[in-house]
Amino acid sequence: MVTLVLNVAEPLIADEVEKALFDAVGPLLLIGWSEVGPALLQALAAVPAAGRSAGFTPNRRLGQRFGGAGRRRGRRVAGAGTA
Repeated sequence: MVTLVLNVAEPLIADEVEKALFDAVGPLLLIGWSEVGPALLQALAAVPAAGRSAGFTPNRRLGQRFGGAGRRRGRRVAGAGTA
């Protein structure tokens, strides 16, 4: 709350309402996330236990799809090596 007051006080004294509103965004976001963040993290942590199987690992699936054997074989890129 102190950060919000300190950010907004000077522009309001100088009668710069737009600057005061802009300067208030950061502290208000921090205040909002401090209220919502813990519950959101708790809810996100509960989702994998309820909705996915125990063996699901997204990194393994992505690795198979994008970094699989085709890349290791050294496939040629069309037009590579031609001058």
